[in-house]
Amino acid sequence: MRPEVTRAYMQRQCKAGGKVTMMWVPGVGHGFVAKDSADAAVSWMMDRFAGRPVPNDCGNAVAAAQ
Repeated sequence: MRPEVTRAYMQRQCKAGGKVTMMWVPGVGHGFVAKDSADAAVSWMMDRFAGRPVPNDCGNAVAAAQ
């Protein structure tokens, strides 16, 4: 996925009122990003089950992937 496509998707979701957390994984291709982001995804899910607030990067400057 090209970073600009991901950024545009995030912006649409934020504009629609969604809560979005952006996590760039520099240097990792599409085929391995799931493996390299699995720990963060599990932590995010565990926080939801624990009732913690949903993090939200909407309205924050989010640096582009390198």
